[in-house]
Amino acid sequence: MIPREILKKIRQIVCIMLLGCCACSSPKTARPVLPTSTSFNWGAGRGNYLLIKLRLQDSDDFWFCVDTGSPITVLKKSLEAKLGKPIGRQKIEFPWLDGGKSIATKYSWPKLYLGTTRLQPGKFVVVSDTVRSEAGGHQLGGILGMDCLQHYCIQLDFDQHTIRFLDSDVSDDGSWGEAFPLAYSYPNVPFGIRSKTPQYPFPFRLMWGNLSARISLFGNEEWCEIDTGDCADGSLSKSMFQRAIRIQKGLPQSGTKTNGTVVIHGSLLTDYSLNGCFYTNAVVHSLEGSDESVLGLRLLARNLVTFDFPNRKMYLKQRRVGPLVLITEEERNSFQRFIKREKKNGGVPWLAKDDKGTLVAESGFAAGTFSFHPEGKQNAEEPIRYYQFRCASIEDDAWDLQRAWRMDSADNVVEEYPIP
Repeated sequence: MIPREILKKIRQIVCIMLLGCCACSSPKTARPVLPTSTSFNWGAGRGNYLLIKLRLQDSDDFWFCVDTGSPITVLKKSLEAKLGKPIGRQKIEFPWLDGGKSIATKYSWPKLYLGTTRLQPGKFVVVSDTVRSEAGGHQLGGILGMDCLQHYCIQLDFDQHTIRFLDSDVSDDGSWGEAFPLAYSYPNVPFGIRSKTPQYPFPFRLMWGNLSARISLFGNEEWCEIDTGDCADGSLSKSMFQRAIRIQKGLPQSGTKTNGTVVIHGSLLTDYSLNGCFYTNAVVHSLEGSDESVLGLRLLARNLVTFDFPNRKMYLKQRRVGPLVLITEEERNSFQRFIKREKKNGGVPWLAKDDKGTLVAESGFAAGTFSFHPEGKQNAEEPIRYYQFRCASIEDDAWDLQRAWRMDSADNVVEEYPIP
């Protein structure tokens, strides 16, 4: 029989060994390195997407759309050769797809960098030929979805055109504005049921769903989808849309059909109420029969926006009532006088006297840069012409041609005009 004193010693030694094993088996997890703050395009929130430059492995930098409305990250077809062997197929759903759905090839998550920092991975990426170059000629590499964004606390500063990656363990000191709870909701559950319990946790267990925040719209509290990939102010559920129209009598409405079935109603709301804050000139739409409301980028851009995904909160700090200005009336009038003079003098390459076109704000970094797409008579097989101008002086109607190029129907640049 072992003496009691020896048993006591043995127990003490075993306890020390177990504690040592626990300490070794549970090392403190190293925190991932946060990307540094980076600029996004000046046109974000002014009718254009929010774009940042990312690098895929050893490729050049590409513009990626930061899209909280996309559950997964999508890459354009031309990057497929850098992704290795496919791991399967994935059904994807986006509003702009013909019929709304498509089948895309699925790949393991690649090395995707913002600056020198590798981004936290999702489960996989998909490749789709629906990701194309923008009309302005920017090479859009893909869509950065919630499978990656969910790992970060990000702040969107539309005054500084900057996205900041913040420490989610550092609590808000009151400078972020009002907090709204975030949830990720399964899309096939009716919204009336989903609004009561949309409690799918981060990181996502489900691949498809909607990022939603609990918000009061026009005095009614509901779960509202948050979609930075919606360039407009968003949409309202059918009942909320009718409520907004009744409050603001006499506003013009429009209705159009998509694929001959879905009716889209639209209106310009002079007063948009969100949690007691009022906004003006909100361009919203509503799908016939839809019970979902969406906050889009144009409305979000009127605020300092902070998405604290690890702690499931969104913060809004209102900075302005009206929308960010895309093109001022002075700039538009000045350009019309300039382009009329230049067409008469033949000062713009490939531009005919009878050509008319549309001036749009450039989605690059700098303000005051615009693209011009002539819409005059062209042969169907002739490359489409694009121009980029920089406003030097509104008072003098002085505009500098920065770039002139032509693209084919597949958005490939086929000719560049040399600019002195």
